Amino acid sequence: MTVKPINPERAAYDVLNGAQALRGLAGELAGHDADTPLTAGERDHLIFVMEMMAERAELCAAHWLDNQKGEAA
Repeated sequence: MTVKPINPERAAYDVLNGAQALRGLAGELAGHDADTPLTAGERDHLIFVMEMMAERAELCAAHWLDNQKGEAA
């Protein structure tokens, strides 16, 4: 996996913003029961937020691991 250089402070804010978005989506999902299915737009938004969070989490983890390797050397 090729790791792109990132600004760790920016990435941390992105992860925090994504976590807040996920929390908001969880609240929206909690309002839906079996009789109230998600709309296509709600589903697409949920998928988008989850994909972006996964990407940011991977970048942050890769950056952290690279820093740990550098400190150990």
